[in-house]
Amino acid sequence: DGRTRDAIELIEHVLVLIKHIHPHWWCLENPVGRLPKMIGHIGKPVAYFDPCDYGDPYTKKTCLWGQFNMPPKNRVEPVKVCSQGSWVQALGGKSERTKELRSATPMGFARAFFRSNP
Repeated sequence: DGRTRDAIELIEHVLVLIKHIHPHWWCLENPVGRLPKMIGHIGKPVAYFDPCDYGDPYTKKTCLWGQFNMPPKNRVEPVKVCSQGSWVQALGGKSERTKELRSATPMGFARAFFRSNP
């Protein structure tokens, strides 16, 4: 329906801005998936994390691209709530609320990243 094309176009525009502005730091976050296949020149992620690495007790392997300081980890044991693993994987359906929950950056990582990249 065009949403993937629009998302790729947005990422391409952001990458052009980064190239021209040269920010002190920048980061693009996306769960493991299709992004490198859709935008081949983005290359491999520079880092990965799971929410449990930063205090949120679930898994959802996430890729990071950019120039930034990776925060120190504060790992907790993930809680398995279904056969697939975390509560994120147990979410079903295609509602906007479900999509929001699946795509939210984990708060533990967000706080740690904020402190490491002033």
